[in-house]
Amino acid sequence: MKRKNVIITVVFLLSLGWGFGSICVSHSRTFSENENRVLTQFPAFSLDGVLSGKWMNDFESFAEDQFGYREFWISLKARTELLMQKQENNDVIFGKENTLLAKTSETVNQTNVTALRQFTENNPDLEITCMLVPSSITMNAGLITKPYPQSMEPEVLAQLQQLNCHWIDVYSALYGKENVYFRTDHHWTADGALYAYMAWRSEKGLEEKSFADYTYEKLTDEFKGTIWSKAGAFWMEGESLWYYFNPEVTIVCTDESGNTMEGYVDPSYLDTKDKYGAFLSSNHAVLNIETSVKNGRSLLIVKDSYANILIPLLCEEYETIEVFDLRYNKTKVSEYAKEHGITDVLIVYQLDTFVQEPSVGFLR
Repeated sequence: MKRKNVIITVVFLLSLGWGFGSICVSHSRTFSENENRVLTQFPAFSLDGVLSGKWMNDFESFAEDQFGYREFWISLKARTELLMQKQENNDVIFGKENTLLAKTSETVNQTNVTALRQFTENNPDLEITCMLVPSSITMNAGLITKPYPQSMEPEVLAQLQQLNCHWIDVYSALYGKENVYFRTDHHWTADGALYAYMAWRSEKGLEEKSFADYTYEKLTDEFKGTIWSKAGAFWMEGESLWYYFNPEVTIVCTDESGNTMEGYVDPSYLDTKDKYGAFLSSNHAVLNIETSVKNGRSLLIVKDSYANILIPLLCEEYETIEVFDLRYNKTKVSEYAKEHGITDVLIVYQLDTFVQEPSVGFLR
């Protein structure tokens, strides 16, 4: 027993020494492609920082991010969790059919519910439509291999649907459908967006359409999403990324900095880890979209990134679309709509994001 403890201690100290040594001799990396995030750099030294403990906290983050062969150890940890018969790692569940499922929150930020209620009550002249999309784990519960608490999202959605706006029944539109969520990402696929779009058309009394009415374009077969990174499942292969659009409609996008782009896709993102960012060149505080549809109709979309793969479909029904992301834009939505003569507002979020994201509280 004593010999075993000595061996464990020696291995631990060697690993610790090797890790510390790798930090000291290696160049700091600034970005992790697999994790799709900026890595912590060596903190500037200050006596105040040491005395307050902030410097040590920052150094700990630096050491964790710059640890030698970091991504190997992240992946090894994930594999070890699976070998130990655990079904999750870093709040991501490893489901059947090589599907990763992000866990959802068990609480609701009531500030966000209040914000939506007040927005609808204070703006009776706006036609407000809500499209809140259930999470993959809610719609794909059958892929979970072990008992897991039932999702609260149906109850949360029922609560929200008591508010006075037009609701798109996304749950029914996606229920029982295949290929509506990615295996490695928290977003819905273009198929999921198109099913929801057809439900939106039905709610608006527009002509019924089908998949055959749109052009399909595949962007890559190497898409590896956010929960692939979070789970450390770096051994899993990528998947296809695609979208649908009306080929008779052309668009020009202008962002808050005046940068313009023709079309729905920024191909520069396809050479990066963040391939989903190719849609509309990722997220913007505000994005103006002018289409070739000359019908005088305008739409204001308040959204998270779930809307980015849906917007190419909406473009066939509007001459102008203004896109707001409240994470980066605190402009009062109702005033902006009135100033620009917009009467239609569409709110598009993943449901779990909508009830948790603090910026939703700025909806007014």
